[in-house]
This record gives sequence, structure tokens and C-alpha cells, in this order.
Amino acid sequence: GTLPSDECLANRSSGAQLRIFSASNNLISGTIPAGFVCDPNNPDGTSKNMQYFDVESNRLSGTLPSDECLANRSSWAQLQWFVASNNLISGTIPAGFVCDPNNPDGASKNMQQFVVKSNRLSGTLPSDECLGSRSSLNPSPLIRFSASDTIVSGHVPSSLFNLGSDEVSEFNDKGVLVLAKCRLSGTIPADLEQVTRTDLKIIDLSQNDLSGNIPDLTRTFPNLTILSLSSNRDLKGRLDSLPMASLQYLLIDGTRLNGDLDALGSMIAPKKIHLAGNQLSGTIPEALFLHPSLEEFVLSHNRVSGSLPNTVGSALGLKKLLLDTNRIQGRLPDTLADVLPVLRDIRLNLNQMSCEIPTGLQQTGVFDSTNGTGGGVSTPAVQIVQGNMFGCRGIETLREVDAYGKAYQCGYSAFLVPFIVSVVMGALVVEMGVWHVYRKGGIESSNWKLLWSWVQTR
Repeated sequence: GTLPSDECLANRSSGAQLRIFSASNNLISGTIPAGFVCDPNNPDGTSKNMQYFDVESNRLSGTLPSDECLANRSSWAQLQWFVASNNLISGTIPAGFVCDPNNPDGASKNMQQFVVKSNRLSGTLPSDECLGSRSSLNPSPLIRFSASDTIVSGHVPSSLFNLGSDEVSEFNDKGVLVLAKCRLSGTIPADLEQVTRTDLKIIDLSQNDLSGNIPDLTRTFPNLTILSLSSNRDLKGRLDSLPMASLQYLLIDGTRLNGDLDALGSMIAPKKIHLAGNQLSGTIPEALFLHPSLEEFVLSHNRVSGSLPNTVGSALGLKKLLLDTNRIQGRLPDTLADVLPVLRDIRLNLNQMSCEIPTGLQQTGVFDSTNGTGGGVSTPAVQIVQGNMFGCRGIETLREVDAYGKAYQCGYSAFLVPFIVSVVMGALVVEMGVWHVYRKGGIESSNWKLLWSWVQTR
């Protein structure tokens, strides 16, 4: 069905005290009646009492209440939460929900949580001018702003990073900025040092079209726990400009991030690190694997060198280890056997590693193609040797590779590379021999014996 009409809401008694309206996860269609949160014909009506409005995950369409309606709210209006994500709402985002430059101390000052992700919203975000006008005496600062998975475009205003509260929140989810999967462009504001609130916990600007440099976030947001900037192809920056000590989720795949991996060694409680497809170099810090909290470490398609640290065996919570397409050398550490029971995806192919299997890994049986998922044991998707350079040793005790790539596999390059080298060297020897015979008077039938004897001496 539909929500109550504006006509019905406008006829409520002046004593009506509806403060919380929650109808999430239903099949409600139609539009959102503005009368729930504002009434331009009666600013001091019952709509001013609404505090928490939640219609997430329905089939609602139409547009959000207009700026005109929101601007006419009573200064006593108390709306703090507005959640309408996962619907079919179109139009633009009315800035009046979160700010009003003509009335900084108006009703918009009370908004704390504004969430409209996964809709058909377009237009631009509230401007710096509007957001900057929020009252400095505001007792209820804006804590969460989420409009991801929409077609909102334009730049990200620096004032939108001024989220969070120094007070303990009842819901413990303060400081959240989520604008992923939009059409945002331009740069991440460079003047973030002017942000007055430093307790922003989550920044997600992934899957946009942002460019330029990532500003230094170490001093601006020392409490940041989640940073996601993936899939912004022209975004640049240095790894050591990020607040490593507080980060638990570092998700920056597919950008131009550069720098040395030593910066990862200062992380205290990492859970997921996704840095594939960048320009990172250096060696993997040994200290990184000493954290039992680490679940995923993805570093594919970079310029990583050195060897896989022996400390990898200490990461007993590690479920994903993707280090393919780098310059990693050396042999597989025996300690890798300690984490194989929990690993579900491991890729070390296309490096410069030795293909020798340490005894400890052979004894695990994890590379046995008959292991599969029988007996409740699930084999990880192992891709280790393919594309590595050196000869395969120690595989004679292993069974044939299964059809799904879940067993040990000797890289084709282990045979192909020596073959190609042999052919090239042979061709060079023949060419030098021909040149030698040519100097002796040309290649005549009488000189073939001379050529053959010369090749044999080489």
C-alpha cells in the first residue's frame, strides 16, 4: 500500500505527538508525504514533533520533501534522523534537510543522520556555503551523511567532512561519510585541515571519478577506522599520508597510490587491506602479519619486492592473501602451513618466486586435488606457482591438479622459459658458426664439415 496522505497528516490534532515513524523493509509504494516532516501551511503543526523517520527498503518513488517546505519548519522542529535508502526516489537532494544559509539556527540544525543511498537521486550535494552556515552553537551536529549508489554528481564540499560529535552517541555510529558509486568528480578538498571536528570514523568515496592528490589525513582524522577510495583511476597520493595507526579497513584498489609498504607496519588492528592495482613498492613488513585481526590482505598488481615474511604464519585469522603480479622472490615459508586451514583464497602467481614446496606445506595435504571439500574440509583456491620463473621441485609427491585450480600447479613457464632460452642459445650458436665459416670462404658443400666440427667444439 501507500503511506498516509498529506491531507490526512495535516488534519491531525495540535496535540499529536508522533515522534518516531519506522516502516522499513516492506513493500510500500507511492511517494513520501511531506507532511511527516514539514507543513508549509502550518509550520508549528504536529510535523514539528517528528524526530526519527525511517522508510528504508521499500518501493517508494517520487521526490523528497522540497526545500520550500523544509525551510518553513518551525524553529522548534526536532527532526534528527531521516532514512529513505533502498527505494526508487528521484529528483535532487534538498539541502534544507541539513542546512539553511538563510536561517542557520532553524530546524535543519537538529539533523544528525541523513541516509538516502541506493535511490535514483541526481543533482549535486549541498554546497560549502550552505553546510558552512550550520550554527556553531549546534548541540546536535551532523553525524552521518550517506548518498551512495545514486547519480549525484559535482564536487565533494569540504564542509561535508565536518561530521561527528565529541559526545558519546547513543547509537555509536558517529562520523560517517558515504558517497560511493556516484558520479562525483574533481578532487578531494585540499583544505581539510580547516575541519573543526576530527572524529570522523568512516570515509567511503569509492567508485567515482575523483582525481588529484589525496590530502594528508594523518593529522586531520586521527580516529579514522574505514577509508575506501577504490576505483578512482586518476586519484594519486602517498601511502604514508594516511592515518595508519587508527585504520582497520584500508580499501584503495585501482588508483595511483604510491609509496613504500613500510607505512603498513604502523597499523595497530588491521582487518582488511585492499591495495591492488596501484604503484606501491618496497617489501611487506613482517609486523603486519603479527596482528590476529587481519582477515584480508590484497596487494595484487603492484611493484612489491622482497620475500613473503615468515611471520605470515602468525596471521591466524587470514582468509584472503592475494599477492599475484608483483616482484616477490624467494621460497614459500614453511609457516604458511599454519594459516592454510583458514585461508580461502591465496594467489602468489606471476611473481619471481621459487616453485619449491616446503616440506611443511606438503604435509598439510592442502594441495591434494582429492581433498576438495570432502569430510567437511574446504580447500582454498590456491594459485601459487603459475607464472613464476624457476624450476618446480618437490611436486613429485603431489597428485594431479584438479580441474578447478584448487591444488598445487607447476607453472608452464617452468618448462616454457628453459625451452625458449635453449632455442635462442642454439640459434645464436648456429649464427656464429655460419659467420665463422663465411669468413673462411663462404658456405660451400666442402665447408659443412668445417661448420659441424666448429659447432661441436662450442
